[in-house]
Amino acid sequence: MVNESDVDLGDGTTVHTYDTGGTGPVVSWRYGTPNIGAQPAPLFPPPNCSG
Repeated sequence: MVNESDVDLGDGTTVHTYDTGGTGPVVSWRYGTPNIGAQPAPLFPPPNCSG
């Protein structure tokens, strides 16, 4: 289950969050301006899919 919520940063901006309830690391991704340039490398390798 994924819980969605909005966090008001107090400066007129809001961060939309997705929480899966896991115990792993927190991942933050900012998209749009000023994020220019190449995307970062993937955090994890692709899954090993058979079939």
